[in-house]
Amino acid sequence: MKDVQLTGVPQTLLLPLAANFYENNRHDCILYDETVNTVVDKLDLDLSFFCPDSFPQLGMMVRRRLFDNQVKKYLKSYPNSTVVNLGAGLCTRFFRMKTKNLRWFNIDLPQVEPLWRTAFTENGQFRFIGASAFETGWYEKIPKDQHLLFISEAMLCYHNRTETQKLFQNLLWRFKKFHFIFDVYNDSGVKRSNQNPDIAKSGSALQWGVKKIEDLKQLNDALTILDTDNFPWRYVTRLPFKEKIKSLFCPGIRNRFTVVHTRFSTDS
Repeated sequence: MKDVQLTGVPQTLLLPLAANFYENNRHDCILYDETVNTVVDKLDLDLSFFCPDSFPQLGMMVRRRLFDNQVKKYLKSYPNSTVVNLGAGLCTRFFRMKTKNLRWFNIDLPQVEPLWRTAFTENGQFRFIGASAFETGWYEKIPKDQHLLFISEAMLCYHNRTETQKLFQNLLWRFKKFHFIFDVYNDSGVKRSNQNPDIAKSGSALQWGVKKIEDLKQLNDALTILDTDNFPWRYVTRLPFKEKIKSLFCPGIRNRFTVVHTRFSTDS
């Protein structure tokens, strides 16, 4: 990667890209994505820092798959939606959705923009906005469509609970009603993920988790949980032996994160 420096949370955007790059070469690939290979080539990325065939790599791939499943289910019901991907980094999910009338906005910090514009081509369907997800200036660039979906994969967990609550409040103030798909960790998941050396090297850390999914309702009265997804049993076979045993007797370890599909509405 040339002439681009990433630090802190933005540096973690390379982790899911590296995870999928190595996953593409597996015979039991969870999610094959040719666009990932193209991005790595365009950016001339050195991904040797990443440890493939590890539990963190598997966890990232399962999470990507669960997010894809939830987004596809939503788009099946509302194919003419606007999707806003918060903290998108170099996410390639837009290309995997293959929906003709979809409008997709990737939101991430300005320092990510040179990378993004080297990797992707902006068009009427697919755009990048350089801003923090927690700012409000970019709101005016998003149409107030009847069907609006926000996505946040591996972002909210790096910001504290108060910031997350404020984000929900601001989005409600502007857009009134929308769907939001995001991931949340349990307390054990926060601790174990922060032990991941790749995350530690970035100088960032997960900030919060929940004891049970229902606790999310405490973040905002307008939040309704529609669906949840956890680590499927069929992928446990790829875990190291010790992790298999732990996941068998301690489901909270296997289910350290949950992908949650929620709806927000100011309607009473």
